[in-house]
Amino acid sequence: MRIGVFCTYENHERDFARCFDMQTRYVQHAEALGIDEAWVAEHHFDPDAVSPSILTLLAYLAGVTSRIRLGSAAVLIAFRNPIQVAEDVATIDILSKGGSILASPRAVPSRFKTSIFLRERITPEI
Repeated sequence: MRIGVFCTYENHERDFARCFDMQTRYVQHAEALGIDEAWVAEHHFDPDAVSPSILTLLAYLAGVTSRIRLGSAAVLIAFRNPIQVAEDVATIDILSKGGSILASPRAVPSRFKTSIFLRERITPEI
């Protein structure tokens, strides 16, 4: 059995630097305790979360950890170029010495479909 932690990058205090620092220390502490995996959540359009660039966060964590496996929970490929995602994940896998785990949902969450639809219908110039 593997044990993991889930990193939500919640930013209730609206202090981005402190949030990144606290989550980094959380993952490093989990690694020191022998935890097997750290999963990073991806959030868009959420003022209380600061992780829209999940692959950047995973690359950073790969540079400040040595053993813990790093997972994406989950990369929203519909918002990205799939080839770029594959290249970025392959790079993170090398930086983490084979410790990256890619997870991606089948589709975009419905709240994003609604907001994209509304943006297209109300403000087509965006």
